[in-house]
Amino acid sequence: MSRPKQQGGAEGLRLHSDVLPAIEGVHDTTGEYVRLFWMSELGPTSTALLQLFASRPNWWWTLDELAARVGIAHKGGPNPPLVKSLDRLEDFGMLSWPDEDHLIVPFQVRSVERHRLAKKSLALAEDHDHYLHHGIARGRR
Repeated sequence: MSRPKQQGGAEGLRLHSDVLPAIEGVHDTTGEYVRLFWMSELGPTSTALLQLFASRPNWWWTLDELAARVGIAHKGGPNPPLVKSLDRLEDFGMLSWPDEDHLIVPFQVRSVERHRLAKKSLALAEDHDHYLHHGIARGRR
């Protein structure tokens, strides 16, 4: 990750989120698909950050603001929870840093690979198949 530099004062780091369309995307980044199926891969904090960035294109954030929005800390130690969550998004190709104070997230994301979901839960993989074929998640009784 091309980590952003600290800017002086109590304000801390400011990030700018530009939302650009994905080349192979098929699901709205702010939609339910991400919450239903990508969250199991990304984790709840990274999912919340991804959707926050995608819902607020061209917005400026401080680390304090980001941490408060998703209910985590950004201070303490060399690798605070907020940085770990941003790293996770980058690891999955859902965030990139073109320079020190800009980040890019896609308008759309690719589908989660079925084998990833099946490793976690066969029911999750079946729900995913149903969602892809019918456009809605399957209800449970």
